[in-house]
Amino acid sequence: MISNFQFTSPVLTNLDFKINESFNEDNEIKISVRVETNVSKNTSKPEAIVRVNVLIGSSDVSMPFYLKAEEMANFFWDEGEYTDVEVDKLLTQNAPALLIGYLRPIVASVTNSSPTKAYDIPFISFAQKAE
Repeated sequence: MISNFQFTSPVLTNLDFKINESFNEDNEIKISVRVETNVSKNTSKPEAIVRVNVLIGSSDVSMPFYLKAEEMANFFWDEGEYTDVEVDKLLTQNAPALLIGYLRPIVASVTNSSPTKAYDIPFISFAQKAE
């Protein structure tokens, strides 16, 4: 069964990548990942724009690279199909998880084309952020 909660084709709206040439490969690497979500609900119709920003690594010497990427899509549903609580959950949990899925191959491709090995974004739970 097809869900009533739909979305437009996600688009990459920002990509910033920089190799840290001063990085010392002898150090143990634990690359940091931060995810920021922005939901802009339309007040006149049942739709919202959801943006997900992923920030990986940092520009200091402890990380091999810095990457910031943003993916966005327009989400829409039929009026009255969901309660406000359900819509909020779909927009703050399901939508970002879906958008991260579109960013994964982009991040892996960019990092694989650099001196570092390919980086795969780990699975991220949005359930705790929504509660």
